[in-house]
Amino acid sequence: MAERTEGTADGGETPAPPPASEPKRGGRKTLVIVIAIVIVAAALGGIVFYLSQRGPGPAATTLDHVTVSAAQGTIDQVGTTTLTARAIDSNGLDETPNATFSWSAAPAAVVQITVSGVPYTITVRGLQGGSVTLSASATWQGSTKVGTRSLTVQALQFQLTASTSAPLIGQPFILTARATYANNSLAVNYAGTVTFSSDDPAATLPPQTTFTPGTGIYVFQNVVIRKTGAVHINIVDTVASTLTGSAALTGNQAPTAGFTITPNAADPRQISVDGSTSSDPDGDPLTYAWTFGDGGIGSGVTAAHTYVNAFEQTYPVRLNVTDSHGAANSTAQKYLAFVPATADYAVEQMNSSGSQIYVRVNASNSASNNAGGVLVSYDWSWGDGSTSSVAVNVTYHIYASSYNNVQVVLGLTVHDNYSLSGAVSRNVLVTVSAVPPVAAFTQTIDNDTRTVSVDGSGSRSPIGRTIVAYNWTWGDGSWSGNLSVPRASHTYLSDSNFTIALTVWDSGTPSLLGVANRVAWVQQPALRPWVFFNATRILMHVAVDASATTDPNNNIATYTWGWGDGSPSEIHGVPTASHDYTVSGAHLIRLTVTDATNLVNSTAHYVSVGTSTLDYRFYDFFDVPYGQWWDYRTTIGTYGDIPPDANCFNATSGTQLVSGRPLCATNANPSLPGSESYPYTNWYPLPGNVHWNNPGNDPLVYAPYRFNATAINAPGYNLSEPVYLPVRNYAAPIGQQLKINWYLQYLDSPTDQALRSQGCGVYDSTLASSGFDGFILWSRVNVTTDLAESKRIFGIPLNYTAGNAQSWWNANTKAGYANFGALETWFGVNTGGNPADGGWFAKEGNGKYDVYSSFQYAYTPFCTEIVGQVDPSTGVTHVYISHVAWATEVLLARWFYWGNTSYRTYYLDSTKARGWWGMELSWFEDMRFDATLDANGLDFFLDTVLQYHFEAGSFPGADGKYRTQVGEANPPDDVPYWTWWPVLTDYIAPNNHPTELARYAGKNYIHTTAGAGNYAQNVSFDYVPITWNLKAGQMWDFEFPKGNVVFYDPNTSPIPSNPQGDLARMFAPLQYNFTFPRSLGGVALWNGTANTWSIFGPTNTGGPDSSGPGQYPAVWPYPSIFFTPDPPSASRLDAAVASPTIEDSAAGSLFVMGVFASDWADALFAVPFPARSEIGSQG
Repeated sequence: MAERTEGTADGGETPAPPPASEPKRGGRKTLVIVIAIVIVAAALGGIVFYLSQRGPGPAATTLDHVTVSAAQGTIDQVGTTTLTARAIDSNGLDETPNATFSWSAAPAAVVQITVSGVPYTITVRGLQGGSVTLSASATWQGSTKVGTRSLTVQALQFQLTASTSAPLIGQPFILTARATYANNSLAVNYAGTVTFSSDDPAATLPPQTTFTPGTGIYVFQNVVIRKTGAVHINIVDTVASTLTGSAALTGNQAPTAGFTITPNAADPRQISVDGSTSSDPDGDPLTYAWTFGDGGIGSGVTAAHTYVNAFEQTYPVRLNVTDSHGAANSTAQKYLAFVPATADYAVEQMNSSGSQIYVRVNASNSASNNAGGVLVSYDWSWGDGSTSSVAVNVTYHIYASSYNNVQVVLGLTVHDNYSLSGAVSRNVLVTVSAVPPVAAFTQTIDNDTRTVSVDGSGSRSPIGRTIVAYNWTWGDGSWSGNLSVPRASHTYLSDSNFTIALTVWDSGTPSLLGVANRVAWVQQPALRPWVFFNATRILMHVAVDASATTDPNNNIATYTWGWGDGSPSEIHGVPTASHDYTVSGAHLIRLTVTDATNLVNSTAHYVSVGTSTLDYRFYDFFDVPYGQWWDYRTTIGTYGDIPPDANCFNATSGTQLVSGRPLCATNANPSLPGSESYPYTNWYPLPGNVHWNNPGNDPLVYAPYRFNATAINAPGYNLSEPVYLPVRNYAAPIGQQLKINWYLQYLDSPTDQALRSQGCGVYDSTLASSGFDGFILWSRVNVTTDLAESKRIFGIPLNYTAGNAQSWWNANTKAGYANFGALETWFGVNTGGNPADGGWFAKEGNGKYDVYSSFQYAYTPFCTEIVGQVDPSTGVTHVYISHVAWATEVLLARWFYWGNTSYRTYYLDSTKARGWWGMELSWFEDMRFDATLDANGLDFFLDTVLQYHFEAGSFPGADGKYRTQVGEANPPDDVPYWTWWPVLTDYIAPNNHPTELARYAGKNYIHTTAGAGNYAQNVSFDYVPITWNLKAGQMWDFEFPKGNVVFYDPNTSPIPSNPQGDLARMFAPLQYNFTFPRSLGGVALWNGTANTWSIFGPTNTGGPDSSGPGQYPAVWPYPSIFFTPDPPSASRLDAAVASPTIEDSAAGSLFVMGVFASDWADALFAVPFPARSEIGSQG
């Protein structure tokens, strides 16, 4: 049973004791009067009365007991509570104000007592863990009583963690102090003051610091040690000397990388590298990681590599050495991989020369494969014991008559000016006869499709000529002639035996021919139909079309449709049908096709139907080129975005002049490409010191993608509250028509200059000092309404008619950006970048939907122009709004997610969101939004690029530990991944603006970007996970690339890595690994052949609803999908942890279940699930 404490019910201050009571009636004064009357009466009446004959008088009032109450029965070490004593007399009255008090504690060392202004109230601070008895001694009227109260002080400890256990001496690192209980949970209310000490006298330690209550964590930047070997940093509370902690570190010095390259003399594409010149000043053992610039990697002190370039090419060879503490150093050399020469020849002429035989050869197809390379000699071996060396590619040889009709081995070796050679030899028949070529071919018959594939590469010329043409006749009246390649194929329309003839011609003059024939027996068996169909869903109605279904035997009989809702199957003789569902949700439609021979085949597709539908398509991952504005973000905006392994994001940035200099130098690093190409990625440092080698830098790597969404009857938006447009007159009747076509794109310099020439006050992109930072957006909005709705939205007075409404527009708008009318001023005036006054757009962006925590600045319009045109006969109004501003993408994202709900009011409660989007992210490019609103809601189509979302990270390897943690396996085995997951858009936490990031105040996650300075370290949350459950009628369709994409290897990338050269890249296909959670609570289908992921609503991932504290996703967003590398040569394993979610087994083998490559499988089996994040505080 919990110990009871006295105090206020609401947790406030303990009230003061009541004042001392007044004396009772009949007290001392009354007694004196009575005695006096008795004495007088007795004297007058001659009565003798002896007072001594009365009974004993009333006992004197004394102090009876002392009570002690505490505001809390348990406090943390260094925490405080208030104790109050009350002195109660023998009559039960409170004499506290009249008594004197003294206080004591036993054991005295456990607490510190501070007496307040009133002696019966004290403040107690816990100094040591344990139980303590507080005694209050009260004295009144000469008597003394003691009251006691037991109090428990919970001992705390400090956990002191460095961002690395072996900091480099002289280099700053991060020290995180956590106040915790004995069970290691955070003491979030700790608010003490701490000091630091160290056995390294030269260390730079944090200053005396007071913790902020509510977190239990304090992060100290720029801590430096300067002693090698064991170093201890100690922390102690300034009041509680037993509240301590320490971090045992190792002062480390970084190794130095060095290596040599030794090429193979015969083929310089084969190299050996030797890193034995690398060293570590502390004598620590080193691990060696090599990258060869072509995607190849190696390990060990020495390694070998072979390039496959067909022409001379320069490769950056890099060695990264890492000591046993995780400190790394790298160095690189450019290696020019020369290519051996190519030898080839043809016999041009062979005829008698007297009694001898004249042979002329041409080696013009031989070549050097190096820039500036030329062939300097041609060495011939004639096969008759003689050789010759010439400097030209055409020569001849005279054979003795005895070699007539003799086959010789005729060999050629060519040498170039790089001392590299190439050789070729062939069997050549020396003869004076005209020997034609020998035609020969192989054939492969696919009877299912009646297709024959042929290969004539076995044809040859006995006399050394080249086969120059191939002609095929197929035996059915068709032919394929004059082909320069030996392979071909042909599909027959019927079954039969066909004679295929190949005719080849050689390179002689005149050309000789050879012929070969083969019979192909083509017999197509009875085959099942090939079944395909598509489904078109409109709310609860689905139309299906199987016109793409074919039968190889052309004998389809029937189409049988099962609708998956319990209704009877339908049999049709035509490939189309339709069905109306009565129950919302996901249904499996199955088509079975039967042919005339009763052979059947089937396929199935899911649909999700509902009274409101919303379909998403996610595609073009890694395949969105970066616009010029990205280089402005780096050069002018100084936000830190960097194109990994390229000089610039966009090729035009090299010729775009800013203050007389190129916006981005495409040749700044000659070993890097001038600009990015597929697969596109972006390295982005979070706000703060954005330089890559800053110790506090926490970069993220993203890949762009596109997505579109199509909605019918989306709730939350209507003609009454369109959200995307204002309502200037709520008293106006609601109209019948409202269409919005919104195009949004960032400004590049040509667009910026065009707008400036028209009077728009946007910053000048040709001046470095102007502030043109790559984040300025141009919205071009076309609105179509009826007259009634335009009065409601734009505020046209109600008395205007279709015939005169145009006059209102003429009076309230002005052409161009330099001049603006009343309506343009109301919407968003030309402020020239001043956020203080911006009309309706700015009031939305800086008020109800405050954009600051996502944009790092206020909503800021630069210019606005509005043009309205009214049809005088119908009143239909067309309005064009041109609006240039900062942060429009954030405002749109808020509208998409929060709908008409106030973000400013409910930013911590996602259950109040009323938008259509299940997540919120701002970074739209090339966005097109076509919307129609009516009484039922919103219909729209959205297509946009989304940036800063598809993210790269890393898992720990088989040992469950990340690369830089103590005990990491050698060599490290961390696993790179790419992930898609839903988030909210805020990523900073300013003091004077609401932020969704406040949901994770005081909480940390493990940062796992390859090459990050804080790799595998706890850092504060910089993203906001969210749960996105699909509703009935909603669907996701992801199309991931099937070819190679880039992964960044966390094991060999230096810490920290310069993204332009240091990051170790590896190229491999995306291999589906797993989803979190494993079940999405609905239908989720992974197709490993097509690399697609399809999810049909409703889903219930089990994720928290983000309604408030305790209801936010703790680790990953719900759901998340992860991809790891899939080396093409690797076999695949099936692993339980990586199984895709298939909720309905009826889909059967139609949906291929992906599994991950064996190269990474073992590494992932031991991953503690989930592994990405940990919560660093509780509360």
